[in-house]
Order: sequence, then structure tokens, then C-alpha cells
Amino acid sequence: MSTSPFASPFASTPEQDELRRTVRTFMTEKSPEAEVRRLMATTTGYDPAVRHEHPARFASCG
Repeated sequence: MSTSPFASPFASTPEQDELRRTVRTFMTEKSPEAEVRRLMATTTGYDPAVRHEHPARFASCG
């Protein structure tokens, strides 16, 4: 049994695993930590271009 506080007692489906990989890749590419911290100091707090890209990229996920 895992001791991780994030461990789930449920098995994930291949589709869920693929979604997890896709989101992780997107976030790594578009929102690295330094960029997130920089954007947090702006008036909007986010990058509108990335925000608009997100729905288009994940629309096929259901």
C-alpha cells in the first residue's frame, strides 16, 4: 500500500492515464513555475493566450 497522500485506491483507465499525460505535458510546456510566478504578479494573473489554447487542445477529451 502506498503512503503517498495523493495515492488513489482506484485504478485509472488508459484514457485517464492519457489525459493525465497530456495535461502534464501541456502544463510543463505552457506554464513552467517561473512563468506562473511572473504572471501571478500581473493584473490578470494568467496568460490569456494559454487560457484560450487550453479548451481547444482538450476539446477531444470529452
